[in-house]
Amino acid sequence: MRVPALALSAFLGAATIIAVVPARAQAPARQAPAAAPAVPPLKIVLPRDGAEVGTQLALVFATPGDMSKLTMSAPVVGVHLHVAVDDTVLMPAQQQLIRLGGQRYLFVFDLPVKPGPHRISAFWADPAHDTIESSVRTVRVRVTPDPAP
Repeated sequence: MRVPALALSAFLGAATIIAVVPARAQAPARQAPAAAPAVPPLKIVLPRDGAEVGTQLALVFATPGDMSKLTMSAPVVGVHLHVAVDDTVLMPAQQQLIRLGGQRYLFVFDLPVKPGPHRISAFWADPAHDTIESSVRTVRVRVTPDPAP
């Protein structure tokens, strides 16, 4: 599956700037895809599938992969992490990941999410930002309104 919208992120202080660029209506002809590169395992730890969460989303994932080489801030960008909420795709820099110990990392979304059902996905993408299908992990959550202050 080709990511339906390419999200470009730039790390500016503590903010992530996201620009969503719609996919072209007619993609140019391509050669047969090469075999997917070998990627480390990826698991969504939290939130759990079916969880109720607040409007400020966070994702805890686990991987034995070296995140200094698997993000958009790697010296040479190759296979890298994509995190998606519905159709908004983010490409976290290593500086945006909080290592929790062991092989676990926390990523806090900079964008608030409206209440209702949503899909959160984490997956590896190749250097051309094509999704490596075998790595896609998805949970469905229900965002509930934050309590009034």
